[in-house]
Amino acid sequence: METIAVSMGDPLGIGPEVLLKAVLADKIHERCRLIVFGGPHPLAAAAARAGVASPFTLYNDSPVLR
Repeated sequence: METIAVSMGDPLGIGPEVLLKAVLADKIHERCRLIVFGGPHPLAAAAARAGVASPFTLYNDSPVLR
C-alpha cells in the first residue's frame, strides 16, 4: 500500500473541508495510507461543521523547529 502525504492547505480557507471530504471518501483507506500535514484544530473544526467525528489521529504535537 502506498503512503501519500498531503498538506491541509490554508487553515482559514477551504483546505480542511476539502481534505475531510477526501479522507471520508469510500475506499480511500483501501488504496493508500494518507498522512496529513496541518494543525489539528482546523481539521477538528471542519469535522465538527460537517457533523462527523474527526477521522484524524494526532501523531506529533511538537512545535516547528526554525
